Amino acid sequence: MDCEKMGRLMVRVTLSGCGLPLDGAKIYINNAGYITVPDDNGGFSNVITLFEADKKGVKNLFDLRAEHGNAEALVCNRVPVTSGYLTIWNMPLEKSKSPK
Repeated sequence: MDCEKMGRLMVRVTLSGCGLPLDGAKIYINNAGYITVPDDNGGFSNVITLFEADKKGVKNLFDLRAEHGNAEALVCNRVPVTSGYLTIWNMPLEKSKSPK
């Protein structure tokens, strides 16, 4: 299928306050499994294809949750992903205030 008709997403996960990339973070999309941010990739996930459409300009909404080690999970609800575009979303995680 034509790349312009696919809804794709790339997520960057960082540590809030300092912007340090969090390699190895887990990204859940609509609570269906997870994608792991690769090591040495600056906190960026690989490109994730979320849907294929019949035409350009189709928009779907996705719920994202990022988790990493001793950081509080961050949830972003109803993230719009449009066909034909690569959406980059920064998810800054806060350090956990209580040990896990």
